[in-house]
Amino acid sequence: MRHLALFVSVIAFSAFLYAKAIPSSVPAKKIIVDSQANQKSKSLTDTKISGISGEIKGFGNDTVFIKIIGVLNPGKSKTDTIVAKNDKFKTKLKSDETLICMMYTKHCYVTRQNGRLYLPETKMARAFLFPGQTIEISGTLNDKSLNFIAKGDELNNTYSTRRAQSLKNSIELIDFMLRIDSMQYKGVDEKTIDKLDEDLMSMQNEAMTAEREYIGNNPGKDLSAFYLTNQPLDSLAVYLEHLD
Repeated sequence: MRHLALFVSVIAFSAFLYAKAIPSSVPAKKIIVDSQANQKSKSLTDTKISGISGEIKGFGNDTVFIKIIGVLNPGKSKTDTIVAKNDKFKTKLKSDETLICMMYTKHCYVTRQNGRLYLPETKMARAFLFPGQTIEISGTLNDKSLNFIAKGDELNNTYSTRRAQSLKNSIELIDFMLRIDSMQYKGVDEKTIDKLDEDLMSMQNEAMTAEREYIGNNPGKDLSAFYLTNQPLDSLAVYLEHLD
């Protein structure tokens, strides 16, 4: 697809590290660099206004935080704030590159046993914004999750739909992580913690396997490139070759 080069650049940093250690990944590095350079030169005159409008029950009149990551420079991010009114919010963003936006409020945070705040993936909304694009988000903020559907294009539709389908498993994984965190804080013996860590790794591998299957079956989809960013480095070079 025409946007795929943008999302390949999200994994540029990981690919660079991997390429230094594994000679066979050098072609992948070259592809990423070439795609990124072409996109940058093309985007100089391509700045457009993108927009997000949403209605998420539970946001009320609260401040909505929007963490914004540009795919050409994923190491940097910024956070904007807007105020929801009666669960509704709207914002416009000016950019010459694709943006990944995460939306949440202070009520989305979970307090860990050590008192620190933690923002789980299950309690934030995510949208992908191509230059000039508008996305509509609707959903509900619950105690353990933010259920949402994003509409506007195939990427957002597919991502939010697949997320909704796997949300129950994702909640169980987060609960399991917090359970381990609580037991570590209370000083439970290491053997018990080690066993739980193994179970947690198995749950995480199951989620990544589902994403790898999607990549293999959909090499021309933008979502495949995004899913690749969740994979460990030893899978990067292998699955990168699956992308168109």
